[in-house]
Formats: sequence, structure tokens, C-alpha cells
Amino acid sequence: MNDKPIIGIISKPNVFCNQELFTQQVVYDGVRNAVLSNNGLAIGLLPTKISNKFCNSDETIDGTYFNETELKDLYLLINRCDGIIIQGGLSSDDYEIKAAKYAIDNDIPILGICAGFNNIIRAMGGKVFCMENTIHNTEDGSLVHKNVIKENTLLHDILKTNKVSVNSIHTMFANEEDIKDLDISAYSEDGYVEAVELKSKKFCLGVKWHPELMLNDEKMNNIFKCFIDVCKRS
Repeated sequence: MNDKPIIGIISKPNVFCNQELFTQQVVYDGVRNAVLSNNGLAIGLLPTKISNKFCNSDETIDGTYFNETELKDLYLLINRCDGIIIQGGLSSDDYEIKAAKYAIDNDIPILGICAGFNNIIRAMGGKVFCMENTIHNTEDGSLVHKNVIKENTLLHDILKTNKVSVNSIHTMFANEEDIKDLDISAYSEDGYVEAVELKSKKFCLGVKWHPELMLNDEKMNNIFKCFIDVCKRS
């Protein structure tokens, strides 16, 4: 058992920099701090294929295709960790979906946040769709809507409540019919899926909001605490 489990944070392509001159991979401080403040060790996991092509929105995946060696190297990195986090962000790439699928298939604890929620859904064969100009896309991190939490779910066990107020910084959505081979554990009050999980795994949870921006709320911090506690036992 590790006193401080190693949590691999899958890096994201930074679409804010000049992609013609500088490509960047980023790990967001909010996620890193959430790991550190809950007694985990945070490391960034970089994709094992060099690519200068990243999609500028989360609506479609660019399609960075890996050869066999590159995939083995990606999985080798994940195997060095006690759990992984798939971050939020304005873009996604194929390696994030492959990382999510590998973690799920091998029962490695995984937490997906916002775009990470999307990529867990994609990893299991589901889909998300883009919708602009809604109350769900409020960039200041304020709490803008409530989510209904289903009982007898991992998320309900963590939050210990049937309803929570959440921030909402996204334009990608999932309907119930979009979800494949995942358990739905939360809906927004206007009916969109806001959390998915797999009860059969040690820890597999994707949430649409950003709990790393709400660590002063004990319930939201418990998402990271419970995730890292499971990673300690893995």
C-alpha cells in the first residue's frame, strides 16, 4: 500500500498558444492542487505520439492515430500510476480516449472532469454533442444550476446528498441515449447527463462540472479524497 499514491494527470493540448509556433501540453493547477491537498502525488502524463494537430473545440476528435509501440508506451506510463485523471479543457485528442479505455479495461481507478467526462463516454462507445449559448457555459466558475444525484450510486455515496449546485463551463452535452455501457449517476435539472460511473470497477467516475474549482466545499473535495483513497488500496 502506498502512503501517497501516484496520480497521473493526462496532459491536455493547449489551444490558447500559437499552434503554428509553439505547441504545448498542460496540466491545470486546480487538478494538481486537488491531488496534492488530498495526500496524493501528482505527475503529468504526456502523450507518446508527437502531433501538431489539435482540434480547436471539443466537438470532434482530431484523430491522432498511434502505432503499436506508441500505444504500448502510453499504457506503460499509465501502469506506473495508481490512478489517472482525465482533465477538462477546450480540446480533446485521441490519446485521452485511449487512456480512458485502457484504465477502464484494466480496472485502474479513473476520474474524468468535464472534457474527461466526455472522453470516458467516448471510450465506452458513446457520444457527446455541442450546444452553444446556454446557462451551462458560464466561464467565471460560479454555481449556476443544480444536479440531481441518483441514489445507490458511487457519486451519491461520495456526496451524501440528492442534489448539488455546480459550476458549468462547457458547451458539450450528453443525453441519456448517448451513453453506452456506463451507469448514469446524475442529471442536470434540465435533463442532461452530468455524471457517469461504472459500479463494477474500483473507481470509475466522470463528472461534467469542475469539482477542482470547488475544493472549499467538503462534498466536492470528497470526490478527490475518495478517488485517492481507492488509489492507495490499488
